[in-house]
Amino acid sequence: EYQFIRRLIDGDGNPVSKAMLVTALGGNMASFDYHRIDLILARLRKKTTETTGATLPVKTLQSFGFVFTAQCELL
Repeated sequence: EYQFIRRLIDGDGNPVSKAMLVTALGGNMASFDYHRIDLILARLRKKTTETTGATLPVKTLQSFGFVFTAQCELL
């Protein structure tokens, strides 16, 4: 989950493709189950809502990937 969200934040507001996320997760493009990306994002959204009451600022870009829509800096 950390590598996933880090890659989105590192995108600095730009779209991040599913292929880039697979690479960030250390997966093999040929055999990676893209459903895993959906599961990771669902877990992160749930954790964010449960701990902060806010929604995770990630927008889904149909058939491409995702974009982190908030200003954020990793420490």
